[in-house]
Amino acid sequence: MEKITNNISKIEEAAKNKFNNAVERPRKALERFPTIFLLLVTAGVVLVLSGFERIFDNIPIFRDNPILMVIFGIIILLFTGKLYKKLDL
Repeated sequence: MEKITNNISKIEEAAKNKFNNAVERPRKALERFPTIFLLLVTAGVVLVLSGFERIFDNIPIFRDNPILMVIFGIIILLFTGKLYKKLDL
């Protein structure tokens, strides 16, 4: 039984080391090149938002009634907030 416990401890330690290495490498890159990462993240967010805008512009009911789009967006935000609170253990 003690041998199994030792093996499990070794596996846990190896997993912790791998996780720490996996977390540390991107952190170092982010610290060395913050401007590049800022520009990449900003470009990603802008592209996603632009894509959503173009998708919703092709839906006639949203294009003709912007207030409906706002109401729909608020409903989605309320739903996700409730879901987040429910899943928060």
